[in-house]
Amino acid sequence: LTGTTNPAASTQKLNCHITEQVETSPYTTARLNLPETFANGRTYNVQFGRMLNFSTTGSQTVSLRIPAGMYSSVGLDALVSGLVANATFTVDVGNDGSNEWSGTVGNKSTNTSSELATAFTAYWRAQGSPTTGTIDVPLKVSLSGAGLVLLTNLQVQTPGSRVRYVQLPVQTYSTFNLDFTLGGTGAVALDVGDNGSIDWSADANSVRQLTGNLAAALNAYLAGKSGLVNVPLRFYVSPDRSVTLNDYKGQYSQSSALSATGLQVSSGAQAAGAQAITIREGDSVPLQATIRNSSGADSGLLTAAFFAYAPGWGDWYIGSDFVENLPTNGSAQLNINWDTTGFSGDVPVKVVVNPYGRLNESNYQDNVNQLIVAITPIIKEQTISFTNPGSQRLSDTSIVLSATASSGLTVSFASLTTAICTVSGNKVTFVTAGICTIRASQGGDNQYKIAPDVEQSFFVIPEAPDQFIKFDQLANKTIGDPPFDLSAITTSGLPVSFTSLTIAVCTVTGDKVTLLRAGKCQIQATQNGNTEYNPAPPVNQDFTVLKRAQTITFTDLLAKTMGDSPFTVTATASSDLAVSFSSLTPTICTVDGAVVTLLQTGVCTIRAEQSGNDTYNPAPLVERSFAIQPPNNVIQFGPLSDKMLGAPPFLITATASSGLQVLFTSLTTEVCTVSGELVTLQTDGLCTIRASQPGNDVYPAADP
Repeated sequence: LTGTTNPAASTQKLNCHITEQVETSPYTTARLNLPETFANGRTYNVQFGRMLNFSTTGSQTVSLRIPAGMYSSVGLDALVSGLVANATFTVDVGNDGSNEWSGTVGNKSTNTSSELATAFTAYWRAQGSPTTGTIDVPLKVSLSGAGLVLLTNLQVQTPGSRVRYVQLPVQTYSTFNLDFTLGGTGAVALDVGDNGSIDWSADANSVRQLTGNLAAALNAYLAGKSGLVNVPLRFYVSPDRSVTLNDYKGQYSQSSALSATGLQVSSGAQAAGAQAITIREGDSVPLQATIRNSSGADSGLLTAAFFAYAPGWGDWYIGSDFVENLPTNGSAQLNINWDTTGFSGDVPVKVVVNPYGRLNESNYQDNVNQLIVAITPIIKEQTISFTNPGSQRLSDTSIVLSATASSGLTVSFASLTTAICTVSGNKVTFVTAGICTIRASQGGDNQYKIAPDVEQSFFVIPEAPDQFIKFDQLANKTIGDPPFDLSAITTSGLPVSFTSLTIAVCTVTGDKVTLLRAGKCQIQATQNGNTEYNPAPPVNQDFTVLKRAQTITFTDLLAKTMGDSPFTVTATASSDLAVSFSSLTPTICTVDGAVVTLLQTGVCTIRAEQSGNDTYNPAPLVERSFAIQPPNNVIQFGPLSDKMLGAPPFLITATASSGLQVLFTSLTTEVCTVSGELVTLQTDGLCTIRASQPGNDVYPAADP
């Protein structure tokens, strides 16, 4: 027998390791005889053999005797042999039709399951959750083929525990529930009174848990006790983990109940008498009530909640006080201070004993006491905001007034000059020209004093004469012109205002116009009138903002000789905009950008143009022409030396500056003849040879 502490601290238990060897022969009803005692927090390791012989596919049931209790872990090995082929192996814990362990097994294989605790715990619960002795757990083992199955190495671990306490008065409870939270997951069981009995259990996650009714176990523990009792609650948890007790609720019934009496304003106002002091809204009022326990047992925690009636809301919670316990026939005075802000008039106030306690007495008598408290409301100051409507014309007939009170109450209006103007509601009607004076007033109510009157006076102006604007036509302008001044007059002599209606083309500042781009500029002249003149009809005048002129400077072009390289032409515009070029004689010459290429002899004409932009008009076209002359073609033909008659034919040579072939002709054919470049002598005498070059499309014929 060896062991270590688990869990730690005050609830530590001893781990017991019990080993029992059982013979390996098959059992018809196999039982494992373990000690008939049970302790929490122990681990049982049992080496035993339970041989099951399957002659064919089928199932066999064995019974394992293990300590009774909740299980934190259960493990079991199955050694399989004698198989011809792989087979399906299943184990049904409790023989209830559910297979908690299944899989494919091979011959001479060792198979282990360590996740049977849930099924073993469920079977233990089904047996009434005993905490002493042992239970016999049936296991239905199935194999899909002939073979041997040896069950061995059973490992059973029971959980540790935690003890918590609640203080309760001794009563006979009809209901009692616990609210707690577990740290981690796994099974949990509860022993109310720590007397070795399991009163509630569940598979619990790490969330708040609410038990079933524990009243029977609680009443059994409280039997024979009196007063306030600390009730132990032992939680068995698997595996060991924290237990946090959140709350508890219970209900009991008595023939004599708690009561509340004597609710009063402790500074002098009694429930049954006249109020002795003046209470104003916003005062802090001390309230006091007496509570009594006329039962035959201690009360435990009692709460007195105070409420004041608020119209439209009902009972409004205003505070609470509590006493931890009242002994039988005991009493206590509970007090609060009530902030009366927002309450006025005769306010019903009541106290309710224990409406929010954890324990609920189902037979209340006289647990509510009431009182009427007279509260004098605070009369507040208020002011009126009334803006002067300004001068009005008699022709407008009427206007609507507007004024507000800081209280939010409605403001009323009255005319103090009914010969000039009258008032109906918030509407003013004008009678004649003059000064109209209106008074705004607010008479107050039970919360606000009468507001100081506010008076506003304004002119009601008689009918005014019309006026007109003289605004002459504007001359056209050219973009780039400097800003210029506008001028207009009115028949009233009042100043005229100017506005641009085409701000993309022109802008107006004061009476000065600035031109932005070419287009139509439209200016509006206005005069809004005054107390003596009506507004003048607006007058519009428009003018055209013209583009600026530009010219091209394009110098004369010199004659060229056919065969010259391409050359660049230049021209400038007075606007500094780029000039483009084109050929008007594309068979003689071409232009690419500003580069001219000669094609053949003749007259080449180049046009320069500038198409303008938002500011400049297109420039007048400028054309320049020049001659393309043919190149020179000159023959070089040196003198010929004398020849002896009878000399063989000989070659002659000559060249043309054009590089074209030179032709030869004999002018004395009786003396000599020429064939190509070969001269043949015929007789003695003077032989004359002519060299000629007829030219081509580029070169003229050369002089012979």
